Amino acid sequence: MQNKNWYVLYVKRNHENKVETLINKWNNNIHAFCPIRTEIRVWSDRKKKIKVPLLPRIIFVNATEEQRNTVFDLPGTVNYLYDQGKPGIVREEEINYLKNNLKNLDIQSYSVEPITLGETLPLVDFGIENQEGLIVKTTKNNVWVVLKSVGFVVKLQLNQ
Repeated sequence: MQNKNWYVLYVKRNHENKVETLINKWNNNIHAFCPIRTEIRVWSDRKKKIKVPLLPRIIFVNATEEQRNTVFDLPGTVNYLYDQGKPGIVREEEINYLKNNLKNLDIQSYSVEPITLGETLPLVDFGIENQEGLIVKTTKNNVWVVLKSVGFVVKLQLNQ
């Protein structure tokens, strides 16, 4: 039996939860995970807590190499993330961190510091130990950080 890996699957906009549910009900050998966060949306007449995907248009799929393309039989799937021609793989401990710690996120305090291009940003405050991200671009409210170990550029939106 081959080892299963966690792959990054792109889905259509606003289909994250639907595709995750379909994959988990459809095949017992393939599992999907979509990290979610709770957000308060404010309208003119009310406030409401809603659950939104932490990573828009992305879910994680746990499957073997042979099984991973079978998800394209389901509606809403788009493509897998590739890094240098190979499918992007997420480590099990990173998935476990997302599963275990997202529900416990309560920010007690924060600090504001200036951001400089080319500066490395320790990621321990974001739950990733022993890694740093390189700041490659900034705008008024956004910062782009390169995470070399994962092969991603992460856009952080800052509140001003």
